[in-house]
Amino acid sequence: MTEATAVPTLTPMDRLSGAPELGAAELSDALASAEPAVRSDALDRAGRGPDVLEVVLDALVDPDPEVRRAAVRALVRGDGPRATRALIEVSAGDVSVIVRAEAVAALGRILEAMPPGAEPGSTEPSG
Repeated sequence: MTEATAVPTLTPMDRLSGAPELGAAELSDALASAEPAVRSDALDRAGRGPDVLEVVLDALVDPDPEVRRAAVRALVRGDGPRATRALIEVSAGDVSVIVRAEAVAALGRILEAMPPGAEPGSTEPSG
């Protein structure tokens, strides 16, 4: 079985119809693919949890900007201070303008969803 067959590329309809989420092991396997589309689609299907977060964070250094962009989108789904800090770093330092823009937009979505008085990357309310 080829890597592309193990984790098939998703169509837009697959993404909307709720294709199954990938756990850390499945995501790691897909990210080993030579095909950027397979890696990107796998990140779009990334589940949640600390193990998945580790794999997504590793994908932020992928050589393909579309894969890094998909990793940024996955970080928004995996809430928490660590994901927020990673998004801040990407927004300031990625070499690709599309990846930086995606990170800035992701940070904006996180800020909009935060309760009043909370600070980004913190579980403590501001004082």
